Amino acid sequence: MTGSEQVRGLQPLPPLFVWEPNDLTAFASAQELESYLEAVDVEAGRYIAYDAAGHLLKLEVEPTERPLAFGIKTRVRRVVIGCVEEAPDHRLHLRQILEGYARQQMNDLADAEVAALALGDLAEHVAKHCCVR
Repeated sequence: MTGSEQVRGLQPLPPLFVWEPNDLTAFASAQELESYLEAVDVEAGRYIAYDAAGHLLKLEVEPTERPLAFGIKTRVRRVVIGCVEEAPDHRLHLRQILEGYARQQMNDLADAEVAALALGDLAEHVAKHCCVR
């Protein structure tokens, strides 16, 4: 990650969540998230990303070269992520998103059961239903 705001050495705790209004997607790894998101959408600010602990994740686009064939390279833009805070200061916002998803999209737990889950357990539960493979 190139941004000066990234907390060095702090790795996001999976599952990772990408939220945009009315949509939530979970990823098992940073690599999965980085390869799935489109650079143009990240640049447009369409997403907010969190790790399972409630850290806000920074989404950036980096230019890079990728080999094609016969030694020819092409320039591409790739999405990269990183943690931007040492303490998980966005736990409450992530919880609201996860609870909202669980109540609207899942029918396996009552509202009281959803509210009683610890954030990590809620994150794991929701990730099973909105994961990209």
